[in-house]
Amino acid sequence: MRCEGAALLRDAAPLRGCRYTPRATGRMHLRDATDVGVAGGRQSHERESAAASHHMLDDLLATGAGVLSNLGVQRDRLKSVHRKIRDVLQTTGLSDRLLRVAQRRQGNDKLLVYGGMLFILCFLWLMWRWAR
Repeated sequence: MRCEGAALLRDAAPLRGCRYTPRATGRMHLRDATDVGVAGGRQSHERESAAASHHMLDDLLATGAGVLSNLGVQRDRLKSVHRKIRDVLQTTGLSDRLLRVAQRRQGNDKLLVYGGMLFILCFLWLMWRWAR
């Protein structure tokens, strides 16, 4: 029976009835030295990768916080502009009712313009068809 795969060969060999040989010890030391070098390199690489990821997440969070603060500032500016426009309109004597009438008229004008465009397009298509 061979016991080369035991992590602690000296301690595990007598318990399992294995023979402890110098050849097995040499292999174990060679394997352990190689594993430590590879594992140390992997751990170092993993640590660097984790640090880089952490740095990127910090940058992303900082960017998100900056965007949110800018949106808050823009919201406050737009509220201020809206208040000022309402104040100007109220001082010029325009009421909310008159503003709604103007908005409704603007919607009707938009429908009239698009309808006219469609009519002209159909008329031109019919003329083109007739001329062919």
